[in-house]
Amino acid sequence: AVALKPFYLQGDQRYDSPRTMERRIKLLQSGRITRAARQFWDTLGLSDDDHVCEDKYMQVHRLVSRALAPYMSEAEWAVCSKEDWISDLRGREPRTGLSL
Repeated sequence: AVALKPFYLQGDQRYDSPRTMERRIKLLQSGRITRAARQFWDTLGLSDDDHVCEDKYMQVHRLVSRALAPYMSEAEWAVCSKEDWISDLRGREPRTGLSL
């Protein structure tokens, strides 16, 4: 049997095309992402003024990763989660955490 690569190890140039990038920008502007982020924030029981520290972020990231990519190794997850944390900080200080 041929082993398929998990989605998180696959890459496809068409996802970086100008048309696809434009669609991503429109999605971000649509409010759907904002509503999803709000639901996530509410699920964690956080108020508008709260922050998510790196430890809590990693706990949630691991749970979501296990659900979406059950075959992802701990080493792969460690790399991906750290990259996501840094990206989600968007240049903010890590010690301040993420805010809504």
